[in-house]
Amino acid sequence: MDKPDKALIVTVLVPTLDPKRSSNGPWDGSIGTGCALDNGLILTARHVVKPPNRNPDHPIKVRWYALRDQFDPAGWVDLDPDDAKAIRWTGEGDLDAALLVCPRPEPLRDIPAYRLAADPPAGLPAWESRGFPRASAVNAKAEPGDFHGKVMSMSGIGDRLLSLSSELKAGDAQQDWSGASGMPVLVGDTLVGIIKEASANYDNRALKAVPTCLLRAQPAFIEAVGTNPAELFDQARTLMLRALAQSDTATDALARRLVPGCGSLEPCRQALAECALRLPLDQLVDTALEVKTVLQAKGDERGVRTLIDFVQAILPTGTDPAQVMPLGAFDPAAGCALIALKAHSPTLIELLMAAADRRGACFRTLDNDREHPVGHGLVGHVLEHGRDPTGAQRLRDLTTELVALFEAELTDNLDQALFGHLKCVVPDDWQNPDPDLTPEERAAFDQDLVEEINKRLCDRARRHQADGGRFTYYLLVDTPKTLSDQERERRDTVLLRIAQRFPYLAVLCAAPRPKLPLRELTPFGRLHSLLYTERSKP
Repeated sequence: MDKPDKALIVTVLVPTLDPKRSSNGPWDGSIGTGCALDNGLILTARHVVKPPNRNPDHPIKVRWYALRDQFDPAGWVDLDPDDAKAIRWTGEGDLDAALLVCPRPEPLRDIPAYRLAADPPAGLPAWESRGFPRASAVNAKAEPGDFHGKVMSMSGIGDRLLSLSSELKAGDAQQDWSGASGMPVLVGDTLVGIIKEASANYDNRALKAVPTCLLRAQPAFIEAVGTNPAELFDQARTLMLRALAQSDTATDALARRLVPGCGSLEPCRQALAECALRLPLDQLVDTALEVKTVLQAKGDERGVRTLIDFVQAILPTGTDPAQVMPLGAFDPAAGCALIALKAHSPTLIELLMAAADRRGACFRTLDNDREHPVGHGLVGHVLEHGRDPTGAQRLRDLTTELVALFEAELTDNLDQALFGHLKCVVPDDWQNPDPDLTPEERAAFDQDLVEEINKRLCDRARRHQADGGRFTYYLLVDTPKTLSDQERERRDTVLLRIAQRFPYLAVLCAAPRPKLPLRELTPFGRLHSLLYTERSKP
């Protein structure tokens, strides 16, 4: 487990008003702790930056303690004087957390950000941190204290906070810990929570923290912080190793080209995963395509499948975080919304969705070299069974049907067409109502069917999701360049109804076709050739 780099932990000073003080200047206020994330943001506690006695005449300050000797005054920087601009996001209720806008200084920009834990920590892991509580003050100045202890558990029934033990012995009173608010709780280099408060019942040995898994469940938080590149790379490494374990011949062929002299198979798999994380994706795809040709000539279908899975695992790391961000914020429980994309290619959109889901790309079998590779999450393929097991014909039928509806009048027909398509996830004898139902009974029948479809979409997504990631089904809608504002409004009204009816389905509006459409996939090399199976060739 990697050790955390505590240079990313900062002091936060918030000027406050106090009638008992002789002055209420820029340095008079409360102290808290925070930690730098990516995208020029600092995570801290909400009550630190939004005290009831905030002094609006002076901006919030952040001290980069690691740089205290490199720039004046002692590493302090002022944030935007307008708190509405300085504070990017705040949690609500028991989510006592906030994000401050504060770009990292140049000397610290190459330090990887902490990973944000997606799940509560298991067992009783050791945690450590650095903070600025009164208990660690030296000569009445805010100096850092190093903390360590055990993550005990969630606090109790009805309390979603983490309970922590601390082995720091300084300070006996709860108020002595006030400056520790916002301090990161680090298990290795993974951020599992931020300190909210010291327990009133257990002196300084008991702390409570807001788990990052709860923060990650907030769409606005995810929209602000984006996708952590370190998480994508970690997930890609795991999936690449899992793929390579399926074929020794594919591993050997790749190793001879990319990491010659790596030794036995297991060290070669490790070396290949690390090489792939550094190699430009177009070069990796070209090498995999070369190996694919050799394995196909030998009839090694398992090796070919391994190659494709290996490459699909790494592809999402090459996507643009800014394009991934709105997809990462998709949350079925947060309400219905349309997601407007800057991408047009359905192939690129699958890569973006995979990055947002923190999984490998998952393209359906491509056996027609005139088709665009599309993801398994695109409705119309993965939901098929029985008479059309590959889903190819139904996907073509649905696409043709939807295109025709969009080119004609946007009415309830679109909603009904999708409803009729998604019914295939439920047993055949549940799909069609009895002909003698009253209108009220028919409406109730349809509502029951919609609820069952949503349950099954959720269950299927869970079966597909990888370790630590998720799997999202999505409906992709093209946006013509000539679409007028009025037509867009009518279209979006229909799509919002679909999003409301099927909340587990992300409704994506692709960007209009670019003038140079081939360039969208340039960073990924000859991906189409790698995915094409040539099974349909005579």
